[in-house]
Amino acid sequence: AITNKLVQLNGHLCRQLCSQTLGLIAAHTVVCREHFTPELALRLITPECSLFYARPGESSSFSELPFSDPFWGFYWPGGQALARHLLDNPGRVRGRRVIDVGCGCGAAGIAALMAGAASVIFNDIDQVALEATRLNLSINQLDHADGAIAATGQRVQFVSDDLIGQWPPLCTANEQPQVMLIGDLFYSEEAAARLADWALKAAAGGRPRGSAAAEVLVGDPVLVATIFGWQLSGPTCACWPGTACPASSCTRPGRGPGQWESTRQCRRLRILTELGLSWGLLIRL
Repeated sequence: AITNKLVQLNGHLCRQLCSQTLGLIAAHTVVCREHFTPELALRLITPECSLFYARPGESSSFSELPFSDPFWGFYWPGGQALARHLLDNPGRVRGRRVIDVGCGCGAAGIAALMAGAASVIFNDIDQVALEATRLNLSINQLDHADGAIAATGQRVQFVSDDLIGQWPPLCTANEQPQVMLIGDLFYSEEAAARLADWALKAAAGGRPRGSAAAEVLVGDPVLVATIFGWQLSGPTCACWPGTACPASSCTRPGRGPGQWESTRQCRRLRILTELGLSWGLLIRL
């Protein structure tokens, strides 16, 4: 009896904390469609929000702000590339099991659901990010209860464990993901090394025995620039490799319009699509 009461109390406290967190997210963000996937309405931190201008050390009240490092409040370019690609190419995830690693605001996973994915695991070590994802699901009429989208029956799961290094992830039981989405996580050498090793193992499959390979889609400007030897600073224009430059003159030094070649060969990665985002290119492992 005591155990049951403790379980009920814990569930009540969790629901109360989640409700408070959702209220704080709503109070410090705005619903935004001004990005490369206007099909998605997302609660984001924009210049309209006071939180957008908060900086450590610049205000005595910074420590009183509701969130620390609210990365989930921004729609990063790699995530936009992933979501745009899935919305434009729904066959890549339709009927498949998907995991959105480091999901942030949940945009890529939400795009996968809109594209017809059978299930999506939203994974982020920041619990607030998972609450923001829940809120964004509801905003996009993807109301969920008991682990499933009410209107479609698509399964959803929210996991705050650090899954990097686990393949298949322990949380997936016998239904390992068939598609892995990774957006904007290669932000440091340490993070990149750890993540790349895990993602390549997932893409290769076979270990442990019986583990199938997953299709790994990565949207990350830092990773793409590193692999291809591109510079993130200096002259830029609106054209991209392999496409015609709409500008009358291209400012890329030593190259004609749309003819910027990589300075390094990529053996294990290939370009899936090239989108007009700020270096938000999509690659496939």
